[in-house]
Amino acid sequence: MSDAQKTAIDVLVAVQIKTIIFWIEVTAKDLGVPSLSATATLTVYVEHIATPAPDSGLGFADSIYNVEVPENSLANTLIKNLPVINKPRGNFPIGCRIDRGNEEGLFYVLETNHRDCELRLQTGHLDYERQNRYVLTVRLVTVGGLFGKEISV
Repeated sequence: MSDAQKTAIDVLVAVQIKTIIFWIEVTAKDLGVPSLSATATLTVYVEHIATPAPDSGLGFADSIYNVEVPENSLANTLIKNLPVINKPRGNFPIGCRIDRGNEEGLFYVLETNHRDCELRLQTGHLDYERQNRYVLTVRLVTVGGLFGKEISV
């Protein structure tokens, strides 16, 4: 599985069949005299999650969204719901992230209970005179990789 010098764990069995549980004993030692140490046992659950094929059609409903946001909008204001199409069935994890255009941290995205993405205003500090347009790149993140669409706000 691993050796004392590695920082990664290699799983040598097929996890597609069942969930696998590993117990890892970690010992930390200091260099003092006398040497002190502490040991902890960690439980690691390894579960296979199927990844969608690149041609599965998973993505946002549209490739570009244009939205107008009043500069006096409050923090957490919903700017745009981004519907995800061709969602995998079951407990397949989907997430959203802003890759570009959010250098000031004014926006954030989150996954809804329906496994769509919402673009929201992080703070209530939009200033039209200072910047009148934001172009954000929002990505759909899955176990299999990234699927991206660009949003103009």
